[in-house]
Amino acid sequence: MIEVMIPARGNSKGIKNKNIVKINKKELICYTINFSKKLKSVSKVIVSTDAQRILKIAKKNGAHVPFIRPAKFAKDYSSDLDVFTHYINWLKKNEFPLPEKSACICCPFHDDKYWDFMKKERPSEFADAVEFDKEIRTISRNKNIKNYTHKSCKPLDEVEFSKEDNQLDMFENECEGMCGL
Repeated sequence: MIEVMIPARGNSKGIKNKNIVKINKKELICYTINFSKKLKSVSKVIVSTDAQRILKIAKKNGAHVPFIRPAKFAKDYSSDLDVFTHYINWLKKNEFPLPEKSACICCPFHDDKYWDFMKKERPSEFADAVEFDKEIRTISRNKNIKNYTHKSCKPLDEVEFSKEDNQLDMFENECEGMCGL
């Protein structure tokens, strides 16, 4: 199953405190949490925040907030990579299992060789990826746009994976599993 991490900084600048601005009587962060929870392939929604108000709202809406993010990772210039790196370091420090490299089972940068391996050697993960691939076609606001996980723009369970290593390896086997996709 897939865990979703939502970075939600408390002191946003563009729209003041945007994560807790109410739209139709609901805080903005709630829409992201609730959307993520509706995806069948998502097992856990985690919020990384530096703000107590966001923490309370996130927990009330069923998200896990295992820590308050340190201020040094909640600056205007802090990147998502900073947030994900902090989370990975927190997991290590607290002796939780780390996600596998390329833990994103539905990563669009997997090459055919890896998809074929996953299909044959990790069928439950492949089934989760297929489910995710189906779900992303149901969430687009524009019904004319179809989203696909695989580069062929076909449903993942219908793709005949090439045996040739003809796709550029976007990570050169260095994927950290934290790209934010």
